[in-house]
This record gives sequence, C-alpha cells and structure tokens, in this order.
Amino acid sequence: MFPNDINAEVSALRALAGTGLAPCLERVISTAEGHCLVYGHVDGTPLTAKLSTVAGTLRRLHRIAPPDGLRRLPRQPEAILLLGDRIASDLSAPHRARLHATRPPLPRADMGLPVFVHGDAVPANILYDGESICLIDWQCPAIGDATEDLATFLSPAMQSVYAGAPLEPQAETEFLEAYGDAAATARYRELAPLFHWRMAAHCLWKAARGDPDYAEAAELELSRLATGE
Repeated sequence: MFPNDINAEVSALRALAGTGLAPCLERVISTAEGHCLVYGHVDGTPLTAKLSTVAGTLRRLHRIAPPDGLRRLPRQPEAILLLGDRIASDLSAPHRARLHATRPPLPRADMGLPVFVHGDAVPANILYDGESICLIDWQCPAIGDATEDLATFLSPAMQSVYAGAPLEPQAETEFLEAYGDAAATARYRELAPLFHWRMAAHCLWKAARGDPDYAEAAELELSRLATGE
C-alpha cells in the first residue's frame, strides 16, 4: 500500500516547490549503495494542528496539478477490495478466512476525479509550525481519488499507531466538513467500509512481519467495519 519510490518523491517535491506543502529538495546523490535524497529541515511538530487545518491542507494539495509520471491509483470501488485481496493472499489461513468473512459488499459510489494525492497522509507526516502545515515523507505520491488521503488520515489504525488513539466520531465529522467538498466526503462515507477492510489486511500483513502494534490496529479497523460507525 505504501511503496517507496525515490523518483516519485523527487517529482512530487519539485512539483510542490514554493507552495510550502512539502520540504525543499536540495539534491539527489548517487552512491554505491543507491540514491540518496536530501531535502531541507522542516520546523514543526506532528499532532498539533487543528483538524480543520489538516483538512484544508489536503484540499489545497488535491487542487494542485500533479506531475507526470506518478503511479495511478485505480479509482473504482472494486479496486480497493482487489488490493485487499492481494494483501490477504500473503497472510496465514486463519487471517485470510477472517478477512474473507468480513469482506464488505461493493457500494454504488461514483468514481472521483483523479487528483494529486500524498499517499501516506498519516498524522506523523503532517508537521505544524503554529501557522501552516508541511507534509513530509513523499515516498509514495500518486494520482488518484482524494478519498485515498482522507481514508489514510482518518484510519483508526493509523491514528492509533501514530497518534495514540482513533479519532472520535464527532472529530471525523468535523474533519470531513472542514475539507469542504461535499461530493468527495459523501464518496468517502460510501467507500469507508472498503478502506477499513483494506487497511485491516495491511495491518495484519505488518503484524505478521513482527510489528505488534499493527495487530491491535487491525482490530480497530475490523471493529469499525463491524459497527458501521
């Protein structure tokens, strides 16, 4: 779900130069061990910006023309589930069976327009300096539906891993209202069960590779899926 592509990161940083949305790219160094990307230090701390400021920042990013050459995320609802299926295929039989049993039905959601997405908009990648937000860790930018970034930020798993606890339902509502695009937020609500299920598959995959925090995170996603809240 979160590929690390130095060429995509360079393209994103160059496209966002001067916007304040991303660090300043200093140079790319080629070494015997591989390429090294250097960008300027960003003052700021995560988890301090108001949700409305985070929402507005993502909306601003989604209005910027993306650079050529970025990966394109499929925007059809079935594609969200197909990626979850691919992840699940690499899990143990009990986890595969559980995911199969909880796989949500396809909603009748419209396909969103392709926009510039960060691809990893977790709380830790959102730095606030008291006035504005800078997004860091641009290893997996893409062209896709805006709901991808909304889902990653609102994910109970990602909020738990990076911020200590999921957002309360009212906070999620305030975030979506502050995003300011009724069509995109309505589409997110339709697609949310698919995003929760796919993220649960990702968390189980991470937990199987030795990260215990993600086992609990997977349960948060499955719980949200079960309750429909």
